[in-house]
Amino acid sequence: MELQTLDDLERQVIKLLEKHRSVKNERDELAERVSRLEAEVAELRNENRSLKGDLEVARKNVADPEKEKRIETKVDELLSRLEGI
Repeated sequence: MELQTLDDLERQVIKLLEKHRSVKNERDELAERVSRLEAEVAELRNENRSLKGDLEVARKNVADPEKEKRIETKVDELLSRLEGI
């Protein structure tokens, strides 16, 4: 083989090794990013679950105007009956 051809091959091998190192570093960075995002997704899911629970409690505790009116009417009726006794 010619010396020029060996030099060319050596340059190509060096370029390939540099590219390989670059791709490996990029892969590692992406793997770290995926790991962070998965942790964030898990945290958001837990927060979502908690908020849904809070919402359910709030719905149960919310004032029902119609129910309040019925109770008020019933209390008034009972008070009227007591006054008549």
